[in-house]
Amino acid sequence: MIHDLEELFGNDIQLTEYQFPAGIPNYIRLGYQAEKLSLNQKTGILLKPLDSNWNLASLKKQWRSISEKLEIPCILMLDHLTSAQRKSLIKDHIPFIVESSQIYLPYWGISLSEQFQRAPEISQKMASGTQLTFLYLYYNYPKDGINLSKLAQCLGLSKATITRAIQDLTNRNLLQVQENWKEKIILPHMSRKEYLLKGYPSLSSPVTKTIYVKNLPENLPAKICGIKALSMNTMLASKDDDPGYAFYAKSADEIPHGLLITRQEYLDFGGTVLEKWKYNPAVLSNKQQVDDLSLLLSLDTSNDERVQIELDTIRKQYGLLTEV
Repeated sequence: MIHDLEELFGNDIQLTEYQFPAGIPNYIRLGYQAEKLSLNQKTGILLKPLDSNWNLASLKKQWRSISEKLEIPCILMLDHLTSAQRKSLIKDHIPFIVESSQIYLPYWGISLSEQFQRAPEISQKMASGTQLTFLYLYYNYPKDGINLSKLAQCLGLSKATITRAIQDLTNRNLLQVQENWKEKIILPHMSRKEYLLKGYPSLSSPVTKTIYVKNLPENLPAKICGIKALSMNTMLASKDDDPGYAFYAKSADEIPHGLLITRQEYLDFGGTVLEKWKYNPAVLSNKQQVDDLSLLLSLDTSNDERVQIELDTIRKQYGLLTEV
């Protein structure tokens, strides 16, 4: 952003930390990151909203309130801006900067580009990294927020994957991201129950493939899954050919090729049934079996009435079944 301003106004631009003076309400102190922008004798306060889910009406109202109290030109620093939002801000003569995209400073000069953020395309079902993130945050509901880097570490996901996942969940209005200087804090956007009810329809079965092996590889991180897992806490009995263990698809290389067999070989000589999952089941469960919600998703389409009856117990437990 400094580079963009330097191209317009020269190298005399300075950006320094700014502390709100006494008398500024807490919702402003906690809701905005402030920095002082200086050019020669001209000064402005950059105001960056920490809640990425801001709405234009509230933003404009708060900008007016802050500007009146500070009596210094205040400039909105935004991550994104649509064409309609830009037109509205310009109409009301509200200064703004969208990094590497748009600048509107009516008392210094004007530079505008036509790079507008497109409305996010939200897929019907979550990607595997997004679903893993969603479920982890449900089980470990961070009322006070969680650092993005720590979240990536807990999930074993790359920075790029966790960033896409958080953006997707934010676009679905399930989370909010607050930026505390260089740190991004992930916060729930609603109650834990509402979070699950709103996000659950976008979840899908974690199972990508069923494979057969002579026996379970010793070093394969796996969790008991399927009907075998469901039978551990119910009266439902599992059959020999029911899938026994779930493992992360990226761990497939840890299965020696010599252990792989066909379904027919399994039926003829026995062995173990494995489910290959699109995310790591071990991240969501510290028990022998997979977590409840992933288990529910993996069996959701079963035609076995007995299975559905037992799954209804899980649905009721998590508030997913509406009583008739």
